[in-house]
Amino acid sequence: MTIMDLDRGSDIQLKLYDAIERSKLSIVTFLSGYATSRWCLNELVKINECRSSGDHLVLPVFYDVDPTVVRRQSGPYKIAFDEHEANSELESHKVESWRVAMRAIGYLAGFVLKNQADGHEAQFIQNIITEVMKKLDNGQLSVPRCIVGVDSIVETICEWLQNGSSGVEVGVIYGLGGVRKTSVAKVVYNRSHGKFDGCSFLADIKRASSQHNGMLKIREVIGCWRILLVLDGCDERDEICSIFNHPEWFFPGSKFLITSRSKQLPVICMSKKEFQVLELSDADSTELFCWNAFGQYCPLEKYEEITRRFVQYCGGLPLALEVLPLSLRGKGLDIWESQLAKLEDFATKEFRIFSVMAE
Repeated sequence: MTIMDLDRGSDIQLKLYDAIERSKLSIVTFLSGYATSRWCLNELVKINECRSSGDHLVLPVFYDVDPTVVRRQSGPYKIAFDEHEANSELESHKVESWRVAMRAIGYLAGFVLKNQADGHEAQFIQNIITEVMKKLDNGQLSVPRCIVGVDSIVETICEWLQNGSSGVEVGVIYGLGGVRKTSVAKVVYNRSHGKFDGCSFLADIKRASSQHNGMLKIREVIGCWRILLVLDGCDERDEICSIFNHPEWFFPGSKFLITSRSKQLPVICMSKKEFQVLELSDADSTELFCWNAFGQYCPLEKYEEITRRFVQYCGGLPLALEVLPLSLRGKGLDIWESQLAKLEDFATKEFRIFSVMAE
């Protein structure tokens, strides 16, 4: 529905809110002046309410602002919010509701003009249309609501998938346990699967390949089309690795995408590209930890130092930065101190992290 669809004399805001509630997806376009508009901010709150309470999808588009400006409400967004807070006609809880909604939507994976399509608007818009069509497709995989620090590697892998090669190629997403290799693979799959004739995401590859006739069933999946096949959780000992020696099974231009802790997979007869998922930076680690602990990108008052120590303990591993703060959310500072003291008794990063959780 657009403004042109509204009857004269109708309540525009109520009609728009009704349209948002009935829609499956909302596109939020962040411009440098977005935060100056109360109308836009009120709509943003409504969109976030629909997203939180149901299956409403939201795709943020960062047109002429960086995502971090939106998430942290800095630069022109800080100026706008300062003016809102100084406005005596606005109640403080109203402004805070705008801030909460903006942080929530700002942390969703979306499109950044300066990082995509070489900044060309026409191609950028086409990319958005393609993404919307895919998101409305039931074949979309579920991904975490808050993903930070993966934009660059996702873009690199997506570009590789569309490199125009007629060969059968293998891409290996590798890294430590807990760096969120599976999440990266899912985001890439969601963005790219519509560009292939067929696609499949095998989440439990060890079980699939070990079942009776498991390899035969997997071979049936690859068929006679240009396909994208994602194998999650491989290692060099898995039987599935034998298919890397049979490029003749695949249609030209097909791609494998594999997640593994090791990049040393026995790929002999196919071209292989490696993509390393690294631990998060201190800044991204803090944002992810705080989002899961407090529902915002920075620590609550009096929790700054303990948050810094937890983030340091997690060593940049996203899995730890998600699970640990969720276990502490809403608990007092004394509980946080007690839990951290127990965790710091462990010696090495791999041992201490995986004593608490397993990927």
